[in-house]
This record gives sequence, C-alpha cells and structure tokens, in this order.
Amino acid sequence: MRLLARSPRESPTRIANASSALIVSATGDTATTYRGSRAMHRLLTGSRLLTLDGVIAHGVYGVYGDACVDGTVNAYLASGRLPPGTRRAANEGVVNCRMGAGTSTAGSTGAIRRG
Repeated sequence: MRLLARSPRESPTRIANASSALIVSATGDTATTYRGSRAMHRLLTGSRLLTLDGVIAHGVYGVYGDACVDGTVNAYLASGRLPPGTRRAANEGVVNCRMGAGTSTAGSTGAIRRG
C-alpha cells in the first residue's frame, strides 16, 4: 500500500518572543529528548537552555541532585535573571553543566562555573 502525502490541516504555530524562560534538560533524557529541548530553545528567543550533559535522567532540577543545575535554577527563581550563556553561533544561549569527579561544573561552552 502506498501512502500519499497530505498537506497539514493548519499552518505550523509560529513562536517568537523575547520572554525569559529557563529550559532545563539532560542530554540523555528519553522522555523529553534533548533535540526537542534545543528546538524549543531556538523558538523561544529569550530563553536559556541549561543542559546536564552526559546524564540519562528525566527529572533534573530538584530531583537528580546536581549542584550546578540546582544552583543555577535556584538563582534564576530568586532573581528572575537568566544565567549568561555561550555566544557561539551554534550554541547561543546554552549553559552546560557537565558531570565530573562527583560534582558537576559548567563546561567549557557554558558561562557558569559551580562545583
């Protein structure tokens, strides 16, 4: 059986805003993929993407127990200010927390260092 391509029933929703939003994601999340988090970050133009790199986990903030993620989110909730992100074209607005030696620190592509 051959399936015929159909046009979408409606136009795709366009999202473009400068509202601040902190998106928290783990690169190994199988429930809400990192690719989906990056796509949402690109669409929400005022957002930062806080990435827990190298971890397979769905619940990250307040659940996984990562000092870098929890500290970054707590600071955002307390101040309302987004953390600074990298300015490289491919990763603009991305802040990385990487695992290592029992604690995590922001990686070389992130602007936040905690440990």
